[in-house]
Amino acid sequence: MNFFPVDFYNKTKKILKLSEVKNKIPLVVFLNLFSTILELFGIALLIPITSVFIDSKNNFSEKIINIFDLGNNTEKLIIILLSIYFLIILTKNFLLTYIEYFKVKFIHHVHKKIGNFFYYSFLNSSIEFFFNKNSNFLTHLMSIKLPNFIATLLAFSALLSEVILCSFILILLVTITPISAVLIGLLMTLIIGIYIK
Repeated sequence: MNFFPVDFYNKTKKILKLSEVKNKIPLVVFLNLFSTILELFGIALLIPITSVFIDSKNNFSEKIINIFDLGNNTEKLIIILLSIYFLIILTKNFLLTYIEYFKVKFIHHVHKKIGNFFYYSFLNSSIEFFFNKNSNFLTHLMSIKLPNFIATLLAFSALLSEVILCSFILILLVTITPISAVLIGLLMTLIIGIYIK
């Protein structure tokens, strides 16, 4: 029995090759990974800001204060940290918007190329092909199967992004609070195991 993502990838690769679409799935996976790192970076930036807000006298906050060499002026530090945070969030959101645009553009390109492939195949078929095939088959293929495949591609891309993000968040949690992270990881594994079965 093949693992679903690997089986889905292999079938999709065959479909893309058949319809002469350049396989950009590895690039989409890389962009998902990059967007996950950006998301994680945005989450991780909250740690120094909240540390300075909550207690500016702890070791972590003092290290941050020493980096900016502001003495004991925590108000300026908070303004600088928030400005850096919003600048990074703005940049991150711009990059994430472009990544999503690229993924959706690729998937719609796949939809167009596969649809054209089938239309040209049908138009270039002999008249016996249409007499032998049920007309519902052709309608079903173009109006139901193809949109379902494209919806599955979109859902698979979203699932891949979420799995990568959850994995990286779990790694971040393991570095900060190992016991809680292990419990969360076991709970996630149990939920995924129930879902797969």
